[in-house]
Amino acid sequence: EVSKYRAVFDKMEQDSPLAQQQPLNSNFVMGLGTGSAVPKYLRWHGKLNRRYIRKADLEQIIKDFWKYKQAADAKSGKRSGVQDTMYHFLKMRYGVQGAIAEHGYGIRDACLQHLHDADAEVFYLILEGQLDEQVWHDQAEILDTLREQLISLASKGRKKPAAALKRKVIIENLPKWFPTKTESDMMYLKLTLSQDFPGNDVNIAELFSEDAEGNQKQFIEALRDQFIFETKSYITEIQEAMYKASEDGRIQCNKATAVFNTIDPTKPAEEVDRIVQIGFDPTLSTHVSPLSVLELDVFLTNMKSTTLKRSGERPADSEAEDSGAPAEPASTASPGGEAPPA
Repeated sequence: EVSKYRAVFDKMEQDSPLAQQQPLNSNFVMGLGTGSAVPKYLRWHGKLNRRYIRKADLEQIIKDFWKYKQAADAKSGKRSGVQDTMYHFLKMRYGVQGAIAEHGYGIRDACLQHLHDADAEVFYLILEGQLDEQVWHDQAEILDTLREQLISLASKGRKKPAAALKRKVIIENLPKWFPTKTESDMMYLKLTLSQDFPGNDVNIAELFSEDAEGNQKQFIEALRDQFIFETKSYITEIQEAMYKASEDGRIQCNKATAVFNTIDPTKPAEEVDRIVQIGFDPTLSTHVSPLSVLELDVFLTNMKSTTLKRSGERPADSEAEDSGAPAEPASTASPGGEAPPA
């Protein structure tokens, strides 16, 4: 299952403007320079001491960052850029540019070392500009909604919710709560839930708990991994279709619209229009005609500044044609070769 997600991540990491990986076994890191293409929190010429950040500390930094950003955005009345916010977040903590950059590279290295973790992976991709910030909030909303659904089930016929639910009951409801999951993804969720709670009961509070390193239960990690994979796969599919629809490195407005209508036919027309409009003009200040043309790379960069997620199930013919898609896991059976218990 992990290899399924890794293929899409590797492609996005290669596309990152900061993708040059520096050896992690050195006591120093070379700054990427001070040019405008380098985020302010990473700007430095020459060597910096390499700062090693433990997994638990990285998890806390990520939580602190989002709290800081939420407060800063509420105060300014608008959503600020993630990279700019990271600069101000580190400046508040460490003051001088050398210390800001040292911790900035430390955070980046720590994320790269812990890409197996959903928190580290999605935070890294957002920080690199490969995913929009909304992905983080959408992921959190999925977990909040699931918690509410479980508590609602546990409250049926009771004055107050029970602390636990039968695992069988949760498994029976998963298809209703996540109707667009593939069969293999659904089987993997059942497997991880069975591994987390081998008995008949699932304690709701424990299901959403974290250990000392900030790791969550396998089921929650799997759910988050699947969400990230689905988001990244969708973006990659849209990008590849845009390249095919472009001519001489430029994309026409009506062809960009046609791409969304083909790949995501249930997406509302007004949402498609909004995304395409942002691709042509992120400020939404000018009228874009169906025959408007723009450099494809500019369009794709602008487009990624908004939330991109599939509105409905992936069309069957689209799945059949996508021979380059990551392979499904060979088996979702338990180690003993049997299907995961219900």
